[in-house]
Amino acid sequence: MTKRRTIACAALALFGVIAGCSSSSTGNSTNVTGSWLAQFTTLTGTVAGHDVSCQSSQPTTLTLNQSGTTITGTFSGGELQCTANGVQENVPIGSGDIVNGTLSGNTVTFHFASPATDFTGTVNGNSASGNVTIDDNTQQINVTGTWSATKS
Repeated sequence: MTKRRTIACAALALFGVIAGCSSSSTGNSTNVTGSWLAQFTTLTGTVAGHDVSCQSSQPTTLTLNQSGTTITGTFSGGELQCTANGVQENVPIGSGDIVNGTLSGNTVTFHFASPATDFTGTVNGNSASGNVTIDDNTQQINVTGTWSATKS
């Protein structure tokens, strides 16, 4: 480390800003590559103008690929048990691509391409959990809730 950088880092450390001052990098030790079984809980919102509540009745498989901090992959299977207007129905989740995923430390975000579904969460070893938002105007879906997954 140069003398100028050492002085700058020392000054920044006084204010609690120490990122980037090390001459070596440990990198991100969290790795999400692999197969995960995801469950959705406490999903509430509207579908085609009707109030709905849903939860997983069968898990969805997430197959994730990580390259650095970028996450891609696929989702498949699973089923939601939904209730709307007093009527209960099982709804298959289907399959598709996982896009626009990132991993920063142990914070993960990713997106189902269709229906438009955004995930944010925290990875802790072989488990992950967080919030999910399904906001797909084309399919008239606006639902939020929580999710959890276990690496299999």
